[in-house]
Amino acid sequence: MAISFAMIVFVVVLVAGIAVWFVFTPSKITPIVRTQAASYITCESQIGEVELTFFSTFPRFGLKVNHFALINHLPDAPSDTLVQAGQFVGIVDLAAWWKRNELVFTELQLRDGDLNAFTDSLGRTNFDILRADTIAVKEESEMAFRFINIENVELENIQLSYVDQSLKLQAEVRDLTAQFSGKMISDTIDTKMNVSKGKLSLTYDGENYLRNASVTIQTPARVVLSKQMVVFGKSEVSVNNMGLAF
Repeated sequence: MAISFAMIVFVVVLVAGIAVWFVFTPSKITPIVRTQAASYITCESQIGEVELTFFSTFPRFGLKVNHFALINHLPDAPSDTLVQAGQFVGIVDLAAWWKRNELVFTELQLRDGDLNAFTDSLGRTNFDILRADTIAVKEESEMAFRFINIENVELENIQLSYVDQSLKLQAEVRDLTAQFSGKMISDTIDTKMNVSKGKLSLTYDGENYLRNASVTIQTPARVVLSKQMVVFGKSEVSVNNMGLAF
């Protein structure tokens, strides 16, 4: 009986997924995402075709962007590209979608991309891109679009660069694979970070301290966006297979 009931539930979910996939086609979803994204960020965005995913993210629904980039020019920055990825997937909160017609992401997956963060000598950053008023105006033909309640972020094969002129610091992580889980309350994010793979290069005040060092990290952290501050908890770090706890 239990097996039969499970099969019935599976078939119902599968049929519903196929029906939703036919209703929300890329031609309908893509312009909504492009328009609403512009309501939240101040920099240029490049968003390729957006499609609803079900089978690859089963039993959850997601939105997959086959090309995604954020362009934000800042003088002296090594690159105008803040983020670019070959594939970007956001897992959708279906309850918010159906009940309130809101598009809320609970998980983000970024694959095969680059992240280039920069802080100049005056403390200005290229990643301060969220508008002060992030309440989207919902038009009759569109749904509200909110980047909130993100509880899980997965990065795979990411090339990360951070240059801070004020601290005379330059860090690069190549072939990064990592997972961040947590919750955001107001402007504070409490998260757990697990870096399972990466090659770290670190330069401070013109002196090289690490070059392509193999690293793994497990640490809780609190990120305060308004203060651009990160506070780490008890952490475990491995550099070239040498463990360190602090």
